[in-house]
Amino acid sequence: MKTLNFFILLLFSLISFAKNDSIPSKGNYHIGIFIESKRLASNNYGRFNFKSAGLQLGYRSLSMHFALNTFNKEDFQSDNYFLGERDERKQPIGGYNVGVSITPYYHKKKYIKIIYKFDYYTTDVYGGSKKAYEFFPGIYEYSTFSFDDHFSNFLAGIGLNFNYKDIIAVQFIIQLGTSRQSTNNSHYLTDVLDSEYYSAYSKISNAGLAGFSLIYKLHSNVK
Repeated sequence: MKTLNFFILLLFSLISFAKNDSIPSKGNYHIGIFIESKRLASNNYGRFNFKSAGLQLGYRSLSMHFALNTFNKEDFQSDNYFLGERDERKQPIGGYNVGVSITPYYHKKKYIKIIYKFDYYTTDVYGGSKKAYEFFPGIYEYSTFSFDDHFSNFLAGIGLNFNYKDIIAVQFIIQLGTSRQSTNNSHYLTDVLDSEYYSAYSKISNAGLAGFSLIYKLHSNVK
């Protein structure tokens, strides 16, 4: 809760700064689409290589964005743990992120801009494995152990936006924040309610993200 309150206060402070620092431009609304490649890392099994597509809406230096995220099963397993078979049932969408971006010293003729970015990420991992029980020689019964691991992240960071007339842009971003894994996660269940493992896997952990974006943006009044 303290972390969330800090992000909220910081967000309002930067919004106020961005508005006061913006160069007036009547009717300067903008809409854009973007694709992204992002690496999210934490120490609670919430490590993802995301490929994303999204939409952003804004006015002057303030912009809101929403993106759908996908992640590769093999990459996830190499960084985290074996998922088994069940994760395929809800692929390819793995989650989404929503947030706010602020660009102080807003001006279309500035080809390199500093950007502040705040995001909330939510990601679901679906997995499961089969266990065979032999009742008679050559006769087996299979039981499937399934789990849903949910990860939520609050992130804030800074980046650089390289653009042409604020229409086409390449953007690099680094964010830091927190990551939380759902309480009834797969590790908690497989370790048979062991309190030591439970506290290790369910706690809030530090997280970091590095991202690369390609952006195409249209303005209501481009000068």
